[in-house]
Amino acid sequence: MANEPFKQFILLDRGKAQYFPAYLKMIQEAWRLGIAKARKRFGTEFGGLDPQGDQFGVTTIRPEFLGVTGGEWKHTRTTGTGWQDLMNKSVKEDIIIVIVGFAWSNPDIQISQLKVTAAGKTLPILDVEEVKALDSPMVLLPQPLVVGDKQELIFRSYNIVNTGNEYLIPIGYAFCTKDNLYNETIA
Repeated sequence: MANEPFKQFILLDRGKAQYFPAYLKMIQEAWRLGIAKARKRFGTEFGGLDPQGDQFGVTTIRPEFLGVTGGEWKHTRTTGTGWQDLMNKSVKEDIIIVIVGFAWSNPDIQISQLKVTAAGKTLPILDVEEVKALDSPMVLLPQPLVVGDKQELIFRSYNIVNTGNEYLIPIGYAFCTKDNLYNETIA
C-alpha cells in the first residue's frame, strides 16, 4: 500500500527520473525521511494520497504550506543586485516539508546563486547559472532537506537584475494531517 502512492508520485514528476538518474534515488530517500518524521510528529500511520481516519498523508509542496500568498511560487526581488531574501517563512503547523531540489516556472531566471537555510542549518550555496541552459530549469540538492512544522525556511538569492519576480518552486513533498491535504486555506 505505501508503494502505490510512491508510484503515482513518480508519474506526477513528469519523467524527470529519466533525465536525472540520481532523482529517483533522491525521491525514495525523501519519501522515507518524510514518512519517518511525520510518523514521529503525528503519532499515526501513513495513509498515502488518500488517508483514512486519523492517518497522515502526502501531497506536493503548496505555497500556502509556507505562508506564500497568491497561490503561486512568486518571489519579489525588491533591492538592487547582490544578496537578498527571496523568502523567509515558517512551515505551517502539522506539515512536514521534504525538499529535493528547485525548479523555475519561468525560464527568465534573474538570479545566479541560491542559498537555503532550513531549521537553522544553512546549505552550501548553489550556483544556478548552468540550469539556465535547460529546457526545464531545475537543480537538485545533494540530499533531501527535511523541515518540520513551525521551523523556518529561508531562500536567499544573488540577484543579477535590480528588481522583479523570481518563480522559484521547491520540489518535494509535504507530509501532513488529513485536514491540511484538503484545506484550501492554511492558517
